Amino acid sequence: MSNCPRCDQEIGKSLACDCGWRSRKRKSADSSRDFHSDPLIQCAHALCSIPAMCKVKTDTGWANLCPMHYERHFADSALKALDKYGMAKSHGETQAQHVARMRQFVLTTVKSMVAKKRENKRALDALVEDFATDTGLQP
Repeated sequence: MSNCPRCDQEIGKSLACDCGWRSRKRKSADSSRDFHSDPLIQCAHALCSIPAMCKVKTDTGWANLCPMHYERHFADSALKALDKYGMAKSHGETQAQHVARMRQFVLTTVKSMVAKKRENKRALDALVEDFATDTGLQP
């Protein structure tokens, strides 16, 4: 056991003390290698031998995924979202038909958003006018 050179408090094998003293020695590189003996994390898929690059939240919990399975996970979730909103390409539909349907979908969505915005603006204008009338202020 060793003591702190500044305050003489027992510090054991520590490289620092509560009084603020720090040793200028660094830990050996070997201790770091021992701690991180296996830095590779395997992909969560059973037969995949490629190391994982990230951790992703999935329907069943967290999964460490390699680049290939990461891409597949998000491609599958994108396809599910397209199906959910009716934007996936239908069976037997040509590319031109699909593009025309998607243009109509976007046009309808934008028109709906503009109509809602106008409706909200009219309601806000009416509210401001009522407030101005009640208080006698100019809008």
